[in-house]
Amino acid sequence: MKRNILRAAVAASILGVSGVAFAADDAVVPFSGTVPDGCKLDPNTAIVPGVVALADSMAGRETDRITAHPNETTNGTIGQFTYICSTGVDANLTVNAPTATGPSSTTLESAGTAGYAKGAEIYTEAAATNLIANSVGSIVASNQAAGTYFVTMWVETPGIDIPGGSQYAYDVTINIADN
Repeated sequence: MKRNILRAAVAASILGVSGVAFAADDAVVPFSGTVPDGCKLDPNTAIVPGVVALADSMAGRETDRITAHPNETTNGTIGQFTYICSTGVDANLTVNAPTATGPSSTTLESAGTAGYAKGAEIYTEAAATNLIANSVGSIVASNQAAGTYFVTMWVETPGIDIPGGSQYAYDVTINIADN
C-alpha cells in the first residue's frame, strides 16, 4: 500500500498535478439601462413670451422704468416656461439679466445713463408674489420640482424718461440644471 501511494505521488509530480486543479470558468454579468434625461424644457408646452410696458403703479417711476411685473404695470404681461424632469430629479434654476435684442432697447442700454439697471426674476405663480430666483444672484432656486414657472423683467433709467412710441425687446435666459 505504501508502494501505491508512492507511485501515485511520483505520477502526480511528473504530470504536474501536485494539488487539486480545476478548470476556471468566467461569469459575465451584463448590465444595461437608460440614463434619464434629467430636466429639460417641456417640448409639448410653448414658452409664453412676456410683454414690457411703462410702470404704472410705482409712484415717481412711471416714465423711467419698463417692466413686465404684474404688480408694477397693467399693460405688461409676465412670461412663462414649463420644464419636465425624470422621476426623482429636481432642478436648480437661475435667471440672467435681460439682454437687449431690439434697436430701441439697445439704444437705451448703450446711452450710458447713470444708474441704468436691469433685472429678471422667476416666480412660482402668475401673480408674481412668490419669488424664487433673481438675476442679481441673491436668490437662487434650488431643488425645484418640474412645472410651470413665471418670469418677469425690468429696466430702469433713474430720472431719465424712457422714450415712448418705441418697441422695446429683450431676451431673458433661464438656466435649468439637474440637481
